[in-house]
Parts: sequence; structure tokens; C-alpha cells
Amino acid sequence: MLVDLVMQGKAKFDVIATVEELLESDASIIAEEISELNPIGIWVGGKLVAYILTKDQSDVQNILKSGLPFLAKFSAVSKKGILSIHLIDPDTQLEL
Repeated sequence: MLVDLVMQGKAKFDVIATVEELLESDASIIAEEISELNPIGIWVGGKLVAYILTKDQSDVQNILKSGLPFLAKFSAVSKKGILSIHLIDPDTQLEL
């Protein structure tokens, strides 16, 4: 997925939503510790709204560790969550 992010400027992940419904919102991706054993949470407005699937954790960890500037967005419909990550220009904070 890091390759998709670099080549296309965006990447999408299906995630485990903890909320039933949520319109697309700016999100934060937070890992307590960067390890394969700890879940990575997605937060919106100070509330935990989803977790990264185990199969995608290493991809998301690589994105977090890459240092690339990005914007994360989360949405949920019928408890099916989507995390979208978009590269941004570090100066303007706008999507590339």
C-alpha cells in the first residue's frame, strides 16, 4: 500500500468500525506502540471509531514510519469502515 500511496497519491483500507455510521471525516491514525501485536486505532474528534485489520497493520505502520505528509479520512456505513489516506503538500496541506 505504501507503493499505491506514492504512485497514486492515495490508498484505501477496509477497517473494523466501532461506530454504526459516520460521514467522511478527518481522522488520526494512532498506534500505541509500533509493533505487529498492538492494534492501530483510528480516531475522529477524540473518539476511537475503528481499528486497522491485522492483515493491513504492517502496511499502515510503513506509511506512518515513512514520514510522508498525509491526510487520513474515515467513513462508516452499516458498521463497514473505510480509511482513505491521501498524500498532501507539506507547505499548503492540500491533497496532491
